[in-house]
Amino acid sequence: MRRIWACLAVCAAALLPAATHAEDSLAAQVASVVGRCLKAQTEHDFSGWLATYHPDSSFRRFILEGQKVWEGQQANPAGPQPPEFRFAMKSCAVLGSDNDYVVARVKEEKELTRQMKPSLPKFPYRLMTSDGLYVFRRHEGVWLIWTTKALSGENDVIKDAEQHIGRYSSPTDGSPKPAR
Repeated sequence: MRRIWACLAVCAAALLPAATHAEDSLAAQVASVVGRCLKAQTEHDFSGWLATYHPDSSFRRFILEGQKVWEGQQANPAGPQPPEFRFAMKSCAVLGSDNDYVVARVKEEKELTRQMKPSLPKFPYRLMTSDGLYVFRRHEGVWLIWTTKALSGENDVIKDAEQHIGRYSSPTDGSPKPAR
């Protein structure tokens, strides 16, 4: 009986690296797609951005509309100009997958690199970090973004508000009361 268990343990140990390698490969593939997507957004490379989305994704319409607006703004440099951002992936972890879909949790950073023109007195934030779910769908053997959903976001405005909230304490009846 010990030999059977020992044999099973050896077989399981031999198969584990293959499963881990496949998971690592999948994680690398989807992280690469996210990285290319964020780079394309930063560089206003709309065809590169579209290339990271599944052809049947409803989000492609948003990208194409954004491209029209951006091109119109570039054609009229004297007119109002949007702010510029740098997008960067902080982490990407695969949460699950099957033959058709992959779900990954992605943390990304969005940094303001150029103020809006005409500029606002104070743009709402300079740096924002967000946590979201990305769903990928296979297309012709390649994983592409199907959709995304934000889970949370944090920026300077939120941090300032949280500091001010800390100045208040809650009495036992649940109503807010300024701290003294």
